[in-house]
Amino acid sequence: MGATFKCPHCHVGVPDAAKVCPGCNAEIEYGTPMRLKLLIVSLVAIIGLSGSAELPESLIYIAWIIGIVIGLGLLALARRFFANRVAFKRVYKMPR
Repeated sequence: MGATFKCPHCHVGVPDAAKVCPGCNAEIEYGTPMRLKLLIVSLVAIIGLSGSAELPESLIYIAWIIGIVIGLGLLALARRFFANRVAFKRVYKMPR
């Protein structure tokens, strides 16, 4: 099993599907960024809640269904768009 890409921080070869760089311990994140996933979930909640305020009580569930369908569509688009994303996250600390 060989290295498939190099860490941009330390230039060490990183094996495929690794969670942490073996050279500098940078965390590796694959796929859709977590912040974007949280933004989409927040959007679903906003659609559901705003629809709940505007629609009659008997139709509140429709706003939530619409929000969930839109959210699932956005998550599917994000998954396709970020399919090949590999992000290295490393915190640099200044010496004291």
